[in-house]
Amino acid sequence: MGSCVRGEHVAALERGFILGAKRSDHTFLFDWVEQTATTCAYALTDEKGIHHRFGYLNGVPLNEANFDLQVNFLEYWETTPEGKVTHFAWVTDIALNESNLMQLMRGARARWKIENETFNTLKNQGYHFEHNFGHGEKNLSTVLMHLMMLAFLIDQIQQRCCRLFQAAVAVASCLLPPGAGSWHSVAHAWRTEAQISGSVTFAVGKTRTRGPASKQRAQLQMRPRLQARRSSLRPA
Repeated sequence: MGSCVRGEHVAALERGFILGAKRSDHTFLFDWVEQTATTCAYALTDEKGIHHRFGYLNGVPLNEANFDLQVNFLEYWETTPEGKVTHFAWVTDIALNESNLMQLMRGARARWKIENETFNTLKNQGYHFEHNFGHGEKNLSTVLMHLMMLAFLIDQIQQRCCRLFQAAVAVASCLLPPGAGSWHSVAHAWRTEAQISGSVTFAVGKTRTRGPASKQRAQLQMRPRLQARRSSLRPA
């Protein structure tokens, strides 16, 4: 759910929710917390030198329109040793106290990890998530979505367990500038690695060079890097 938390949505949720909240969408909520004398504060600095500061209050009315709908409010500031400050705020039905603030904060922030590492990958790294939902009037888009999720699961298993796949990821990260990698480049590196190693016969993927001779030169240039990466992946 987005940063604008609606009363009807909260009322319909089962127990155990944590929802993001922004001052721009919830002025009443933030003002209530700031003006309440019983709002609690807690802070600590971890072993990495990151300073964690919390403000929290249980039993806060969500907004003026849903005054009887009470939530628990958690606000958080993270300050790195370099001085960078990051701010978040959430509402939850879980009772807040000093013993569970860190755990709840990490759980809430995991949403962004899921968003970046799952949905962003499915949308922008070659799985065509949004495109799949444009097919069919009944069940086809659902079938395509399930097939896409199976492919994503297989890729994750290979990334974790398959040395050939790990070598392809390593090659893609070496040959491309930071931030330019994608599953397309990994797939190309996979095919090139497989052909050079001779373990599997694959057609060489498209390269920026043209013609068989250029492709062969590109492979020869990649061979030392591939061999070095394969050596580093072998067990001692």
